[in-house]
Amino acid sequence: MHLAPSTVAPEVAQKMFRNGQRVIDVSESKDAVSEQPSKTNHDTSISPSAPLNVHNIKWNKDNAASYLEQLKKANQNVICTSKGTKVGKVTPDFLLRQGLRIPLFQRRYCWTAAQWNQLYRDATALADGRSSSHSLGRITCVETGEGLVVIDGQQRNTSCVLLLAAIRDVCLTQSREEDADYVNGKIFNGRKGDELLAYLKGKTELLDEDETPPGCVLTPTFCDRSSFFSAVLPPSQTLISNSSWCRPLEAKEYFVQRLLKEGRDGKNLKKLATAILTRFQWLYFPLDVDGTVREDGTANLNLIFERLALREAMFCRPPKMSMYATMEACDFVRNLLLGGFGDESKAKEVYQTYWLPVEKKADAAGKRENIDPGMVMETLLTAFLSHHNIVDRKRDVLDTMIGGNLYALFRDYALKAQQEENSSNLELIVHVHEFSMAWLDGNVRDQVGHNSFKQGQGERQAERRSDKWACPRCNFPNDGSSRLCTACSFFRT
Repeated sequence: MHLAPSTVAPEVAQKMFRNGQRVIDVSESKDAVSEQPSKTNHDTSISPSAPLNVHNIKWNKDNAASYLEQLKKANQNVICTSKGTKVGKVTPDFLLRQGLRIPLFQRRYCWTAAQWNQLYRDATALADGRSSSHSLGRITCVETGEGLVVIDGQQRNTSCVLLLAAIRDVCLTQSREEDADYVNGKIFNGRKGDELLAYLKGKTELLDEDETPPGCVLTPTFCDRSSFFSAVLPPSQTLISNSSWCRPLEAKEYFVQRLLKEGRDGKNLKKLATAILTRFQWLYFPLDVDGTVREDGTANLNLIFERLALREAMFCRPPKMSMYATMEACDFVRNLLLGGFGDESKAKEVYQTYWLPVEKKADAAGKRENIDPGMVMETLLTAFLSHHNIVDRKRDVLDTMIGGNLYALFRDYALKAQQEENSSNLELIVHVHEFSMAWLDGNVRDQVGHNSFKQGQGERQAERRSDKWACPRCNFPNDGSSRLCTACSFFRT
């Protein structure tokens, strides 16, 4: 058994497998986390630095092909690097005091009851003394003068904050104002209520475009902001969310109901909050990114995001489905489109103008049709590619490991648009926007079938069931999307 660095490239890890070696993520290694001789870092501070432009690669041309070319030229041995002196164990309390920001290219918050239940059970085991510590894995991030930009660890950190908000709300139902104030201070970094009241003055509802409330320890991606801020603001000060995407609110409500069902009193509630903040552990991996251009892609966050996803899909997936949520094709399409802009402010403007309206309209269509918004987006992108006559072809297994065949087809479209039509990245995302908005209005839907949503969902579920495969070594039933056995790490060729 061999330990591979947590940032080893997928190509290297695959060679290790073929040589009979097993790859273990640093965050899963006992030596790296559970039995490391150094104490958990509660008090380390981050040196102030100039705000970092997270889109720090300046392309020769502003198009998606540049992103794909950079991806192709990326370092085959290393995905990203970190200064060794900063890598170590930290607590959620440490991370939240720094402030966390989710970048534009990240997916929305998408955990469901399976993952909420697992996190809740792990937290209560700590609070009740059934466990002394628990690793949440690795957080890959970038240190900036304005907090930490989260590349890997978004879902777990967001869930921890929502669980803390639920604890605060239940404390208030028991008239435990002091305990509620303690937890609320952790969520808003000690800011007082009058600052939050000033933030809410004149507002009648919370919008996805809203700025972060004063002191809030986490700023989610735009699609989550309305629901997340509505969830974490104190009950006496919050407003309704105008967003059709309510997963953060659903998560907090799930945690509230679990706490009420178990009848935890004020003392045990504060104990639970303390356990979440100080006894959960992260392996802190701040990227060595200083804003300079590196030709090997080890300083480009969009490339790092995709390559880490590929590596984890192949070799480092958690052993239980309750520990993670698979990323969909639209997550990688968004990353590809935004990765073609060299300036973060430009990427933000394009995102808000062209991509965010599509996601919002897809959410509304999903709610209307009672279908998961992710399925709406995938059906939409499939129709878009069909409209542009993009046909499938034989591929290497790595081409479809993340985002499936749909993302691979979209990459083909992006290259074709640039090579044959000389389309800029802005023109590409405008084309996606215009087609999508018309399709979601129903003007194009008839071309792919009025019931394509429901048919596509049923076919996808049937395909997932049929794609299950039994490991020839241990007979464990594995998900068809992975070639790695979850139980024994056998690699299916």
